[in-house]
Amino acid sequence: MTDLTLAMEAVKAGMAGFVTKCHQGDTSARAAVVEEAMELLYPGKNFRVWGGVVLNHGVGGLNPSAVYASGKMGGRFVWFPYR
Repeated sequence: MTDLTLAMEAVKAGMAGFVTKCHQGDTSARAAVVEEAMELLYPGKNFRVWGGVVLNHGVGGLNPSAVYASGKMGGRFVWFPYR
């Protein structure tokens, strides 16, 4: 299921938004694209999608540059796996 399909299903279920997460890369840009598409599909609904970064091996572990870049792209969370 794509983020956009998930967003459309979430609207049908009465949800106002969701967080998208990926262990291989940042999801900030994906979240922004889905929010923009949802505004076109459901004008005025104000459906929200939040993205961010997981600090695992895919982004170099505890990587301040990845956190900074995610924030500049609109990232709203930083997750650090315990293990």
